[in-house]
Amino acid sequence: MRKTQGKIMIRITGWAEDACSSIPSEDVLGSALHENKLTVWAIDGGSTLTEAAFTTFPDKTDSRWFADELSRRISMMAAEGSFALPLLADAIADIRHAYLTLVDKSGRWFHPVAACVIAEMREIDDRLEISLHSFADCFFMWGTTQLKHNHTRTQLSSRSRSAWKACSGFRGKRLEQLRKRREEQQRNEKTSALSLNPKSAFNCVETNLNFDRPTTLLLGTDGLARAWQRYALLPECEVIDFVAHYGISELIDRIREYEADHLGEDDFTEKRADDAAGMRICFVPHGKST
Repeated sequence: MRKTQGKIMIRITGWAEDACSSIPSEDVLGSALHENKLTVWAIDGGSTLTEAAFTTFPDKTDSRWFADELSRRISMMAAEGSFALPLLADAIADIRHAYLTLVDKSGRWFHPVAACVIAEMREIDDRLEISLHSFADCFFMWGTTQLKHNHTRTQLSSRSRSAWKACSGFRGKRLEQLRKRREEQQRNEKTSALSLNPKSAFNCVETNLNFDRPTTLLLGTDGLARAWQRYALLPECEVIDFVAHYGISELIDRIREYEADHLGEDDFTEKRADDAAGMRICFVPHGKST
């Protein structure tokens, strides 16, 4: 018989979010605790493809609204210990209904989509068991470093940000391609992302993982993953140690410095910069705290 630990030894030890432009970030992080289960998630709202940033809501993009609503529904399910894909599909149906009563635009290309990763974690028999649910390109990684960098939730706000550009900076043929792709995603065709289509809840890639203590976990959005996937600021195998030493906010700072020094302003085929968000979690040894 497997024994579930009464006192959870899983700690969130780092949390940082950063917008790449002058509008609110379209990335959202969240967590919820139910009895001995900790659920954490990262959501990356798809790039806004309208000429104006705020078309439905006065202070956020449709993409950020969708990410907020997904986060709220995931939080409700996780806090009750009832997260499941059919329930997520029901939640998306409710979100879709609410959204369509608010919008006055025609077509599906402007409807929001999102990448997402959700990790349900619990300690059983002195091991960490994780049920991982992944949609599109948010990331999840792990390592065994015992180094600690403790800080509270951080939203980086001191850096000057460039003005948001119409259609998130995309123009011409590339913008046409992205809008066509967005319509396909709303039909749930050839996509692994979440959309306003309830069927997208079942695009999930599910993975079960087991770890001994100590273990360090890192999850986040692809804007943070640019550090090793696109900019080669450090090898992927060094990310966990770097964040343990310096924190997620320092990694974001280095991303922004690289973008300021190396990337031009007139590439309409790719986003010059992206919102970035990440969360660090530690499965700590008995008798220690983080």
